[in-house]
Amino acid sequence: MIFVITVTLCSFLQAVTGFGSGILIVTILSTIFDIKTIIIPFISLYNILTNALNAYSYSSSINLRSYKKLISWGILGSFIGSIVLIRYVDKDFLEKLIALIIFIYLSNTLFKKLNFDGSKYHIINGLINGLLSGSVGLGSVGIVISYNKLDKTQLKALVSIFCLASNIITILSYFFTSRYNLSIFKYFSFCIIPIFIMQK
Repeated sequence: MIFVITVTLCSFLQAVTGFGSGILIVTILSTIFDIKTIIIPFISLYNILTNALNAYSYSSSINLRSYKKLISWGILGSFIGSIVLIRYVDKDFLEKLIALIIFIYLSNTLFKKLNFDGSKYHIINGLINGLLSGSVGLGSVGIVISYNKLDKTQLKALVSIFCLASNIITILSYFFTSRYNLSIFKYFSFCIIPIFIMQK
């Protein structure tokens, strides 16, 4: 029950802001469920659905040709993250990485000190955020920070399309490395209807 309630509330946040839900889901549910075997594989399924819905709504508001390098390198980073990092890095490191991401995200949200022009660093942005997407499911954080000069609708579009592309690779990688189990699909099936309702 706590799983569905958490995902429902975070999906509402995703619908309103276009980002932020994944970091909350990971933060809350990782205190109850195993982060490596349950939460991260679940987030990959959650991200693919929510970002597909957002991409459908917002994709026309941004010129994707300007972000081809970002998305292409994000796909490569996601593949590396989902195959190498998630497989060979232990759970303690992943938890520390997630804590660092949360700290950076909250610091930027509260104090607005990070002010990058992401358009100058498409390749490194794509690679780093792809790695984060593939390994811990939080590839949107760096995009939100690096491209905060975009207006809100354009940023939603960019985050959704980047995360959609990178998560397709993540899901394929997880599938072929047997990271999914029946529990993950059960939790996800319970959350599908609330996700659709909250995204409308």
